[in-house]
Amino acid sequence: MWLYGITTFLSAFLLFKVQMLLGKFILPWYGGVPAVWTTCMLFFQSALLFGYGYAHWLATRPRLALQRNTHIVLVVISLATLIALALVWRWPLLPDNTWRPQGEASPIGHILLLLGAAIGIQFVTLSATAPLLQRWFSLTRRGQSPYRLYVLSNVGSLVGLLSYPFVVEVFVPLKLQAALWAVGYAVFGAGMIVAAIVVARKVSVVRDAAGAAPQTSEPRPKLTRLLLWFGLAACASSVLLAITNQISQEIAVIPFLWVLPLALYLLSFVLCFGGARWYLRNVYLVLLVPAIVLVTLTMQHGIGGPFAPQVLLYGAALFVICMVCHGELVRLRPSRRHLTAFYLTISAGGAAGGVFVGILAPLYFSDYWELSIALVSTAALVAVVLWRDHDSPLHRGSPAAAYMPLVASALLIVLVYAEHIGSAAVSLFQSPLQWTYVAGVAGLSVLFLYLLIRRRAAVIAQIPFGGPGLTTKTGLAARWGTRRLAGSAWRFAAMAGALVLVGLVHFNFARDSVVSAVAMSRNFFGVLRISAGVEANEEIALRLWHGRTLHGLQYLVHERSMKPTAYYTPESGIGRALQGHARRREGKPLRVGVVGLGAGTLAAYGKPGDRFRFYEINPDVVGMAAGPHALFTFVKHSGADVEIVLGDGRVSLERDTPQRFDMLAVDAFSSGSIPVHLLTKEAFELYLTHLEPRAGVLALHVSNRYLDLTPVVAALAQHFRLALVVIDGSDAQSEWPSEWLLLARNAGTLPPGAPGPASVHRALWTDDHSNLLHALRWTRPREMAGDHSMDLLASDALLLDFTR
Repeated sequence: MWLYGITTFLSAFLLFKVQMLLGKFILPWYGGVPAVWTTCMLFFQSALLFGYGYAHWLATRPRLALQRNTHIVLVVISLATLIALALVWRWPLLPDNTWRPQGEASPIGHILLLLGAAIGIQFVTLSATAPLLQRWFSLTRRGQSPYRLYVLSNVGSLVGLLSYPFVVEVFVPLKLQAALWAVGYAVFGAGMIVAAIVVARKVSVVRDAAGAAPQTSEPRPKLTRLLLWFGLAACASSVLLAITNQISQEIAVIPFLWVLPLALYLLSFVLCFGGARWYLRNVYLVLLVPAIVLVTLTMQHGIGGPFAPQVLLYGAALFVICMVCHGELVRLRPSRRHLTAFYLTISAGGAAGGVFVGILAPLYFSDYWELSIALVSTAALVAVVLWRDHDSPLHRGSPAAAYMPLVASALLIVLVYAEHIGSAAVSLFQSPLQWTYVAGVAGLSVLFLYLLIRRRAAVIAQIPFGGPGLTTKTGLAARWGTRRLAGSAWRFAAMAGALVLVGLVHFNFARDSVVSAVAMSRNFFGVLRISAGVEANEEIALRLWHGRTLHGLQYLVHERSMKPTAYYTPESGIGRALQGHARRREGKPLRVGVVGLGAGTLAAYGKPGDRFRFYEINPDVVGMAAGPHALFTFVKHSGADVEIVLGDGRVSLERDTPQRFDMLAVDAFSSGSIPVHLLTKEAFELYLTHLEPRAGVLALHVSNRYLDLTPVVAALAQHFRLALVVIDGSDAQSEWPSEWLLLARNAGTLPPGAPGPASVHRALWTDDHSNLLHALRWTRPREMAGDHSMDLLASDALLLDFTR
């Protein structure tokens, strides 16, 4: 038992530790965007599915010796591969610079290939351990439940996850993490080989592994049950990844915010498979309703609110949803004979959720709609599970609990549209597509209700109503059956109505994001949306949004179209630095580098003879700001010679020869998903090689809702002995508050501003060590430009004018 337990625990510990390690390592190579982690999760779930498939195939081999020898060979090959790659790359697990991306428009394929080379065979070997050892355990310990090992596996996963952001990431450099992981994998390999040899001896009396189960065991699960296993796992996985993506997009892309949702997901596995006492079905089914309602409200109104409550709300809702999905999975689990098939099916569902969120959603959706779809799909699937189970609260529960979803959904409508409930009710039904959606959902609800009534009526019809042969007992049964039929029908109708209302709310969210946009696009790097609106000065302007963060604004009136706006006004830090630069005062041209294109607003400062070089990772941003059909014209009408380099800013600067910029502006920190690799010691060394030695100025735009980056930059300034000036317009009477940090070797080249912090007791960020938890604004977020809504215009005439 101790051999099974230690090997299972260690395999799960290493499995989830390597996810954090490799995710953090490759994150800077792809711009630090949330989709990097989503793609990593897609790979890990797919590799997990492959490992479970291998375990299922191996467990069904007729000869136990074949199982043992095959798995020992796989373990030895994985160890040899790990050693060989460590010799080629100098470090195990960590690919060398030859694997760095070359500026692909969609690097999903490159990430999957990189991860496959770095950890593919080892990950498959680790993921096959839990189901394989449980199968072997069931052969040697007939009277004991193998699900205890599954619980131990999830405990090991939790320990591996939770120890990373609070211990490993803080104290252990990345390269040392990789070396220690390789040592742990060698220990696991030795333990797995010993376990395989021991189990072969223990079951030598068994004729074969596949036929060890008694003839009276449970028959093969039906297709309906397989689909329910698959669907419940897919819904839980989709909600997990969509919520992680939502949090990372609007707050920060850091391992802590990867770990928290994944830890809650695994905790639900531990509790549900640990014993029936943990999944209180009626309690969690009741909590499922407010969980979905709270996520919906947070999606709509959470932006700009405090960090901690948002994370807590998302985390609590995710935990409840996962408890329901995994709790119903446990209720539907098979006997030990079909154990590997069960794990294979739920891992296939998890991988399907990863494919949906990681690949299909960015390809086919123009906004972040996957969370809405996952929530509504989960509610619908749980309704189907309850409908099939005649002992469920849908059939036997109290009427008050059954009607609660309908009441909560109606309350959600009121909360979301409290300010304009009348106009919202009209807008829900103003297009044929919406009417089709409403009619379709209502039709399906009526169909399900009809099938339910018909099924119940068929049972009651067998009872002889009336007539001389009707006994008192039969009459009571008939009346009881009629009341039960009516109760179940009304409960199902209430649940169907709740699904319709929640679906309409999420459908309207998606509709609003489309109809209010002049142009939209979505790719690996996020969602871009151009909207039109009337500003405070009553002029029409275009705005560029990345998610819910404003990234640029341009007036449409020709006389004001080249006026720098938003965070880049002449009064802002970058405006003062450019206008007050010594070369500008002397009438000489400027050489300016900018990491982050946005709407191209900084090009408005360009004059004849100037050279502006923009580094932009997102090709869709380039198309909207500088392409042949660009709606923003700052770049097109700039007086400077403008160059655009596609790719991650730091990677592109590393490939460039020294540019000797008079000004290097790093404008990549205003959204939640900030690229941490642009604020490390190694990054600053690179910036300084590209700056003009005597009068070069490094400008950092650090306006951010949830992160206070000034102490981080101040620590770097002290390390490199740079002068630091803080120009913060958040307290001024400005429509566009922004925070710029200006650094230079010579303090005389900087414009007037507040000095940086006198002393900073903060660890210096490096590529091996950075911790955004210290920089989080936990309670009071900073107000950003564009947080207040503006009047959106979407008339056909205006759209046609923009197209021209």
